Amino acid sequence: MAANPHRSIFITVQKVAMSQRTWILRHLYLRLSTPRSTANGGFILPIVVGMGLLIILLGLTSLIRAQDDQKSATAQKATNQSLSIAETGVTRTQALLNRFPSLASVGFDAEGAGDLWFNAYQKLPCPDNSNTGFLTGEWVKVGNNQSTQDSNEFQIVSYEPIIPPSFNDAAIAKLQVVGRHKPQKQTATAEDLTAEVGTSTTALKVDLQLQRVGLATLWVNEADLGNNKIAGNAWVNACTPSSGISASNLVQPTDPDESAYTITTNPGMGFPSIPDIPAGAISIPAITDTLTLPRAGDSPSSDGRYYYSVSKNGAGYSIQLTGNRELTIPTGSKVTLFLQGNINMGGTVKVNHEGTPTNLQVYGSSSTTTITLRGNSKTNMFLFAPEATVGVSGGGTAPPTIVGYVWAKKWSGSNSSQLMVQAPPSDADLDLPSEILSQFYRAGSVRAWQRSEVK
Repeated sequence: MAANPHRSIFITVQKVAMSQRTWILRHLYLRLSTPRSTANGGFILPIVVGMGLLIILLGLTSLIRAQDDQKSATAQKATNQSLSIAETGVTRTQALLNRFPSLASVGFDAEGAGDLWFNAYQKLPCPDNSNTGFLTGEWVKVGNNQSTQDSNEFQIVSYEPIIPPSFNDAAIAKLQVVGRHKPQKQTATAEDLTAEVGTSTTALKVDLQLQRVGLATLWVNEADLGNNKIAGNAWVNACTPSSGISASNLVQPTDPDESAYTITTNPGMGFPSIPDIPAGAISIPAITDTLTLPRAGDSPSSDGRYYYSVSKNGAGYSIQLTGNRELTIPTGSKVTLFLQGNINMGGTVKVNHEGTPTNLQVYGSSSTTTITLRGNSKTNMFLFAPEATVGVSGGGTAPPTIVGYVWAKKWSGSNSSQLMVQAPPSDADLDLPSEILSQFYRAGSVRAWQRSEVK
């Protein structure tokens, strides 16, 4: 058990006082037993008394200074502990945003909109209750002791992401965390009832670098690829690994400088919302024959992109192309299709087959439930249909079937071992809506931090 510093100081002062008292008494005895002149007879006693008082005063002063030093040391230790706890809170927040990237773009304020993180978290594929307090701005205990006696805790006060419109520009987030150290008391004393000695609170304001998360080439809720191959990263919104997709379905890059493709179960984010159809979108009938978009006379939106709302034919298809028909997007044009029905393509159909994939963006509605790609059809596009099952067969001798991105409810594969989906050469020129891209960030390193006033 550690020694009491007050008792040690008291004993030291007591020893000094005893030694000085012995010297004074000895000196007094010698002076009294030695003949002296009567003129100095009353002079020695005041000197002895004064010296005794001086020694007592010095001892008391040393004791008081030692107590003050002990209080300062205790306060400094508590401050260091609360700072360490606040830093732990920052680290834990970085880990949370890395595990659940969709939270990185959601603002948070414990005193105002304290439920935004929690609401976003509940929309993830596999939420649980382990992070409830963390996500609602409550005090989170640090350490193995999670009882009410635990003295170390932190609170996420606020989180403000600053995400630019362009996916290529740097994004940051401003985070404020408070750490608090409250010493555990074995017994209650009268002093405990009036003050919390040793309690310290430290607030940190931190700028976090937000890093881009690469888009998944294939992103589905359910995967049943069969023998189909994909050359890109695959995400599956499932709580446990799916038996319908494995490493054997991946075609790895041949360039040794490229990262290997992976399969991620429960990527920590759910599908983003489908963008709203712009008010100025052009309505067109189902695409069933060769067509070039934009058509002569069509006007682009203010962002330079052409938006089309595509109705469905009697068979329920918004796009139904067979034979050698083509849907062409001229170089330099950007087209977005909002489908009201399904897709069925076969034969040697070509869709934007020489263009950049995101120059053609296709969004399915709740009525888009089936997407069938057969034969040797070639497509370059970004396809997002969260209610659709995508079925691909064939592939011929000139794969792949799709260059770009396929995000759908389910991939229903076949026995064909051809390459069906291939990631584009680069996602540096992505031109997806900001409400989609803003979700693809995770916490990076700390750019700057400072201590701030605790409110």
